[in-house]
Parts: sequence; structure tokens; C-alpha cells
Amino acid sequence: FDLLATIGPYQYAELELRGLRLRFPYMPGTLCALSGYVIKHSVLPSDGERVCYTYFMEDRVLCRLGVPTAPPVRVDRFGACHT
Repeated sequence: FDLLATIGPYQYAELELRGLRLRFPYMPGTLCALSGYVIKHSVLPSDGERVCYTYFMEDRVLCRLGVPTAPPVRVDRFGACHT
């Protein structure tokens, strides 16, 4: 997963998850975790200045360090209920 953190003197922005057709408020100080590999995302233009700090790590780095990873997320599984 990727971790996004936004800061800056802006009033309002929206995080858009295009493949899911969703938009969320993306205010200063917002933290968001998502799989950028699976979910195409962007931030719509806003007034003011905005900085986004992004943390991500390749699976191969975790593998080399011996850290177990979860299987890839499948978009077709979003919203599926299993009983």
C-alpha cells in the first residue's frame, strides 16, 4: 500500500479514485492509505499551495528483507460479501 499525507495553505481539494468513481475531501493534514498500483488516483486542482508526501515500497524490497506481504488486492473484489 501507499501512504499519502497532504499539507499546505489551501482550502479544499478532492482525492479522486477514478476506477471506483469516487471522490473524497482531501483537506490539509489528510492521511490516506491505498494501493496506487491497483486504484488509479489523482487530486483535482485546488486554490492555494499543496504538498503531498508519499511513502511506498516495492514488494521486492520487502521480500529481500524477509517481510511477509499480503497477496495483491483485486478490484473486482471490492464490495463483494462472503458469508
